[in-house]
Parts: sequence; C-alpha cells; structure tokens
Amino acid sequence: MGADVKIVEMMPVIGAGIDPVSKVDLQTLMKKHNVVQMPNTALKEVKDDRFVVETVNGIEDLEFDYGFVCLGMKAEHPVLADIKSAFEDDNTIEIMNIGDSMRARRIIDGTEEGRNIINTLLKRNYI
Repeated sequence: MGADVKIVEMMPVIGAGIDPVSKVDLQTLMKKHNVVQMPNTALKEVKDDRFVVETVNGIEDLEFDYGFVCLGMKAEHPVLADIKSAFEDDNTIEIMNIGDSMRARRIIDGTEEGRNIINTLLKRNYI
C-alpha cells in the first residue's frame, strides 16, 4: 500500500518466539515490503504525531501518520490510561487496546489483530 513501516522491538530479535518456517517467511515479507526493523529499541513516549524511542545511539523521534503500540509479553498496559487521557478530547482518534497489552498470546494473534485494524481503516477510508 506504499506505507513506510518501522517495527520497534525492545528485544534483540524480532519474532524470537515463532517457529523457524514462519520466521523465515516473516523476514522475507519484511524485506520485500522494505519494513525497517529496529531491535534493541525501547518505546519511551507516545506523542500526537511521533513515538520517542531509545536506541543504542540514544533518543530518536519516529514520526507517523498511524501508530500502533503492542506492549510486552504479559497483559500489562501501564501507559494506556495516559494515552487515552491525552486524546480524550479528540473524537477523531480511536484508542484500542490490542496485542499482549490486552491479553498475552502468540504473535499470530497480534498479527491478525493488526491486519484487522488495517482492514477497518480501509473500510472507513482513512487509508
């Protein structure tokens, strides 16, 4: 769809817990679609139009039109209330809790949720 996509991962490897066949397929798709992988990178803050991340080189801003946050491997969402509060007066923004911040599961479940969100954005003509 022509989007510039970056995946921020706090761990040293993206997709560490998936089976080898799926991991190879995932890497192939990411290369095909020029997905920028940012392992060893921590999300520090969510702003209106960018994520603030910390890499091995220091703090960096990642600007976005659409940003998705999937937090952790356990059902924990320490910044969700802050994110909702920051955007509560803007009825054009819908905050959804998905992925492991809602309930810890397998990566395939989170991937499906991400795809469903993209389909919803398409149906609403946001993208």
